[in-house]
Amino acid sequence: YIYSGAWLGFCIGLLVIGSALQLVDPDVMRRLVVSTREAMATGADFAATIEALAPSLSGTPLAGVAKTLMLLGLALWLATLAWCVRAWRAFRQTVGVGRARAVAATTLWLALLGGLFWASRLLG
Repeated sequence: YIYSGAWLGFCIGLLVIGSALQLVDPDVMRRLVVSTREAMATGADFAATIEALAPSLSGTPLAGVAKTLMLLGLALWLATLAWCVRAWRAFRQTVGVGRARAVAATTLWLALLGGLFWASRLLG
């Protein structure tokens, strides 16, 4: 329940921000995919690749709309974060778990998730 709500909020926010980027530079997604593949194949710094692709929002006819959409996407992400915190609290109260056990469970989940990413880097 919580994970699906978080994922849905993240994807909707990303859709809105991606739409803003497409308004400014219609070719940005294709270039992002190509640059990501090249960075992964060569082991280049991914953050530098993304920064090189960042389109300028100034000087385009739809710059105001794009900036507004980007702020809306950020607001959606913040609302999703707030919802996740509230939903986790409600879920914890429904199940009757104390705060310490909920923090322990969240820490364990984050450690398992980090271990999964660490293992994927070792195997990849």
